[in-house]
Order: sequence, then C-alpha cells, then structure tokens
Amino acid sequence: MIHIALLKRNYLDMLLDGRKTMESRLSITRRAPFRAVMSGESIFFKQSGGPYRAHAIINQVEFIDGLTPRAVRALRTRVNGQVLGESAYWRSKRTAKYATLLTFREIMPCDTGPALPVLAGRAWVCMPDDAGAMHTSRAAA
Repeated sequence: MIHIALLKRNYLDMLLDGRKTMESRLSITRRAPFRAVMSGESIFFKQSGGPYRAHAIINQVEFIDGLTPRAVRALRTRVNGQVLGESAYWRSKRTAKYATLLTFREIMPCDTGPALPVLAGRAWVCMPDDAGAMHTSRAAA
C-alpha cells in the first residue's frame, strides 16, 4: 500500500528538517489511516494546496481507539514533543475517538508522487502499490 498525507507547509518544513519525528492523525470516526497503514509501507507527503515535498518509509505505527477528551490531553502530553502540534490542532482534536501515530525512516525530499485521486475533503489517501505512474505534483491538485 502507498499512502499520501496532506500536511500544512509548516509541518512539512519541520518534518524535512528533522524536528517533527511523528505524524498524528486523530478523528471522530474510524477512517484512514486508522488500521489502514503498516510499518514498512511508503508514504508521500503533499503540501496542502501545493506540491509533493517528501517521501518516507513508515517505521512504527500505533493505533488508539476509545479516546476521550482526557485521553486526548494525555496523548498530547506524551507525544507532542515529536508531533509538534499547535494548540489549535489539539483543541480541534479534543473530541477525537481514534488516533494513528506514525514514525518514519528514510525521510527524503521529493517533488513527485503518485497521480492524486479526487480528494473530496480527505487529508489521507491509501492506494495500491501499482496505483500508477508518478507525476510532478501541481499546486492546484
């Protein structure tokens, strides 16, 4: 499986310069990447409204379900040194029920990635390994 994660520019900058060492995805509903990603899989990071910027191999994955607002606060305390989430991010996730935490190896800058399907509001896409040719991303994608 190949994954495409959309990130804001500042988070991508921190990922590429080594400050951000973990990606967190929290949601109210059970959706990708929850239980849809595995260690060893490939992930491309695309800037929201911009180009592909990084590629990595997923090192470790942790799934958490049954979160409560108290558990989200505890999770923030435990992982925010790696996630580097802004206060607004954690406030927006306070009612999340599911979390996926990812660490990476072999993070490399890139400017190409898989042809992007219609996102329809999604910030994470799972695609089969044979999803098609790589292309240079467009800012409008």
